Amino acid sequence: MTGPASRERGPRCVSDLELDQLMGSDLRGLPDENRVRHHLEECKRCRAQLASFQSVAPVVPAAAKAKPGSAALRRRLWRAAVAVAALGAAAGVGLAMGQRFGHRHDANAAGAASPHLDP
Repeated sequence: MTGPASRERGPRCVSDLELDQLMGSDLRGLPDENRVRHHLEECKRCRAQLASFQSVAPVVPAAAKAKPGSAALRRRLWRAAVAVAALGAAAGVGLAMGQRFGHRHDANAAGAASPHLDP
């Protein structure tokens, strides 16, 4: 959303993206937050652009209205479940293959040493 104020801003002015990030608290605790806030104290044009952004009600998608973090939590739980299942499957295959080859090896070794086998 660019308005007349964005066309008049100078080369050192903050971008619309940075203003949007500041409004959305995406810059909280980052060095850019201090830089943008300091610039806004000194630049009337950028303050006007920020005010024009703030005058528009934000559009929030329905998906974003869900409990914060619930999608991320489900995603982490799903990944953990898949990892556990993969480890379990790998262990099962390893045990099955080990028993199969181990049994065949034991049978061959026992047969070679057994005097009861007919030629």
